[in-house]
Amino acid sequence: MLRHEEKAREVHPRAKDFRLEFAGFPKKPVGWSFFIPEDGEDVCSVNSYSWVNLDEEVPDDIYTFRQEAAETLKAHQKLKHNFSMN
Repeated sequence: MLRHEEKAREVHPRAKDFRLEFAGFPKKPVGWSFFIPEDGEDVCSVNSYSWVNLDEEVPDDIYTFRQEAAETLKAHQKLKHNFSMN
């Protein structure tokens, strides 16, 4: 298991399906978005996503869509590092 996965699972124990997220031009990696399955992964269950950044910060927040988690990650990094991410 990779370090960012370990950090994410400390906050969201069922985290899986990590995808690297990029922002800015030229594209720079800013962190990972990941899927949080509901108990039993029932077809009717609501999908949940969150993120972990390169500094291994993981919010308690969950999002309905992966893109929402990725955009929040990018906004967090933009505020934290004060650089342009288009």
